[in-house]
Amino acid sequence: MVAALAGFAAPASADPPRLTIDKELAALARQTALPASGIDAFMPSLRAACAATGDAGARFIVTSHAPGRAEQAACAATLTVIPVAREAVLLHAPIGTRLTSLTPAQIFLAVAASARGSTGPAPAQWSEIDAQLPAVPIAIMLPPAGSAAAQLFDRLILEPGCIAATNPRAVPFAAAARAALCSTPRIAPAIRRRDDTGGSDQIATWLAAAGPGAVAVIALPELRALGGQGHVIALGDVLPTAQNVALGTYTAARDIRLVIVLPRDTAAASRSGAMELSFALTAEQSIGPSGTFVAAGLSSLSAAARVAARDAAFSALER
Repeated sequence: MVAALAGFAAPASADPPRLTIDKELAALARQTALPASGIDAFMPSLRAACAATGDAGARFIVTSHAPGRAEQAACAATLTVIPVAREAVLLHAPIGTRLTSLTPAQIFLAVAASARGSTGPAPAQWSEIDAQLPAVPIAIMLPPAGSAAAQLFDRLILEPGCIAATNPRAVPFAAAARAALCSTPRIAPAIRRRDDTGGSDQIATWLAAAGPGAVAVIALPELRALGGQGHVIALGDVLPTAQNVALGTYTAARDIRLVIVLPRDTAAASRSGAMELSFALTAEQSIGPSGTFVAAGLSSLSAAARVAARDAAFSALER
C-alpha cells in the first residue's frame, strides 16, 4: 500500500496515476511529496485529465471545485467527485472584545461599499448597524486579496449577507456583477485589507491595537498560529468547532473534493495502481483529524463521511 499523503511514494506500477492539487490549495501541496504530479488551476487540470487515454491511467485532482454539468458532459472519462475535507474562514477578535456573534448581514453592512448606497454615512459603531450590538467602533481586517480566505469570506459571508440585508431581487445573478455589488469593501480607515507577508504576527499586532470592536477575517492555520491571542466570534450564533464545520452547521465553509477522472478504456493494471493512490489519498493519515489535510489548514469530515469517502473511491475504480 502506498504511504499516506504526508510521505507519498509512487505506486509500484510502471504507469502511476497522476495527482494534481488545485493551486488554490497551495498549503496542501507544501505538505506533500507528490508522485508525478503538480499544482494547477482546476479547469486546466480537468481538461487535461479528461483528454487522457486509458494508457495514462486515472487522474486525481484535489480541489474546492466540482465539475458542472457542462464539464461532465464534455469529459470523455468517468468522473467521480468525493468530499474529503472542509475549508473554513473565521472571525477573530482581540481579548477584551465586546462582540460574541455577528450575522452575515451585519458584517455586510459594516464592510460593503454598497451597503448604504446614497442613504447616508457608513456606520462608525456596531450599534449603528444593530441596537443589540455593542456601541464600540467598527474595525475590520480583511484577508489578502485573492487568498482562499478572501474567496470564502466574499462568497459565504458577504454575498449571503448582501441578500439578507437588501432586496434579493436587486442582487445580480451573474457572479461577477454579484461580487461587485456585495463584496467590494468601502474605503475607510476602519476597513483594512492585510497583505500576504505578515502572517499571524500582522494579525496579532493589529488586533492588540484595534480596540474591542475589532474583527479579523482569518483562515484556520492563522488561528492555530495565533494560539490564545484573542477569541473566535460566532457566525449567526454558530461557532466554527470541528463538528460544526464538518457537518455544515457553520456556513462559512466549503468542501474540498477529490475528483477521480478514469478513462473508460483504462486497463486493469492501471486501475490497480490508481487504487493504491486512491487509498493513500483517503486514508486516515491523509484526511483524518491528525492527517495531512488538517496539517495544511483544512478541517476533517466526520468519521462516517471519511468512511464514505473511502468507499466511494474504491467503487469508482472497481467498476
